[in-house]
Amino acid sequence: MSTASEILYPSVGDEVTMRRTETVIRIESRVAEGGQGVVFRGMDSHGHDLAVKWYRKNKYLDRQYKQIETLTNYSRPHPAFAWPIDIISHPSIVGFGYTMAWVEARFVSLVEMLKKRVQPNFRTLISIGIELSEAFAALHSRGLCYRDINFGNLLVDPYQGDVAIVDNDNVGSESNRQGIKGTLRFMAPELIIGGAAPSIVTDLYSLGVFMFYLFMHGHPLEGQKVNASYTWDKGQEQSETVKVTHFFGENPVFVYDPWDESNRPEYDSPVIRWWDIYPEFFKNIFIKAFTTGLKDPSLMKRVNETQWRGALRQLNDQLFTCDCGAAVFKDFDHPNKKCWNCGGVSSNAPVIKVPSGTCVMSPGFNLTRHHLFKDFNYKDTIGAVEPHPTIPRQLVMRNMSNISWTIEPVGEEIKTVKPGQRMQVRAMKIHFDKIDADISDN
Repeated sequence: MSTASEILYPSVGDEVTMRRTETVIRIESRVAEGGQGVVFRGMDSHGHDLAVKWYRKNKYLDRQYKQIETLTNYSRPHPAFAWPIDIISHPSIVGFGYTMAWVEARFVSLVEMLKKRVQPNFRTLISIGIELSEAFAALHSRGLCYRDINFGNLLVDPYQGDVAIVDNDNVGSESNRQGIKGTLRFMAPELIIGGAAPSIVTDLYSLGVFMFYLFMHGHPLEGQKVNASYTWDKGQEQSETVKVTHFFGENPVFVYDPWDESNRPEYDSPVIRWWDIYPEFFKNIFIKAFTTGLKDPSLMKRVNETQWRGALRQLNDQLFTCDCGAAVFKDFDHPNKKCWNCGGVSSNAPVIKVPSGTCVMSPGFNLTRHHLFKDFNYKDTIGAVEPHPTIPRQLVMRNMSNISWTIEPVGEEIKTVKPGQRMQVRAMKIHFDKIDADISDN
């Protein structure tokens, strides 16, 4: 119990000190308060903004100190993590805190993003998904698990597609069974029903739930079967915990389980509309995550970060624009699939066949080194597809590399496309040094 003389938290204007570097941080404002403590915005002597989290006095304070001390010994695994930098203290204040990078105001929760009337475009959503996958792959490669993937901890930039992962004091090794288990609606079934500890495998389940919300706007297990359990009859109500334990832990059913239709989305669920938009291969990733991955908690059966990244990059490669102007995906399994917006079958978009597969050419598509060499280098752009500057609905591809291309358009003479030049997209063969590609109408 605190005495009247104890000071539990810093106040605005106080100065706290980083343990290792003895850097002084001035507390500028109080920005949030949660179950574990209070978060402040601080500023160091160089004018850099930092986040300061000060722990609430509790019986686990020694354990929390050791956990943060351990995390500060690790370098940040990926730029998306607002990673603990150092422990901070004040001689007159009870307890301790830690500093981390300040998360800019452009980052919001996924819930905030999904509530907006105008949604981010598909390339932005895909970028968010890829960055999340890369960040957790980097964390897991160190043998660490995050433990508490949820709306409040994974923030997104709805315009640039960047990600900020906060509250990293929950991170720990798989061997450490102490600490938080997660947030109910994101927790793997084996965590909900007990017996399992947070791990990389449970993180993969939670990541899948977040991905489903990101692309389908709903929970993968919340359908008709779950909603039928809700009742207003007095004495028959069940607590949220009891319901989640049963439907998300003991007897979970994916809303699009191919073998069990008992829990399909409600007729007015946004999941129905979004599910229909995506190509078959992308739906199959979610089916794996929430059928075999739901029942068999193993690294082999759950969808891992590499599989998410591969699926998301393939999704990006199949995006194009319908004749009505809506963004749609080419579904090679269903070539006559109707547009979600106008209901018509779009004219065939030009495709480019490269060593990594077949890609749809549309504005915003970048041909990367990986497409040509399958070397997982997605950063180096070889060619960028743009709208033709004067001809409506015509595309051009700009040479973004440092070598000239040789092109053989159908029915035309051989031409050269120098670095920085653009070529009109039409049926042709392209020679990228030693790699060849073909552009066709379908």
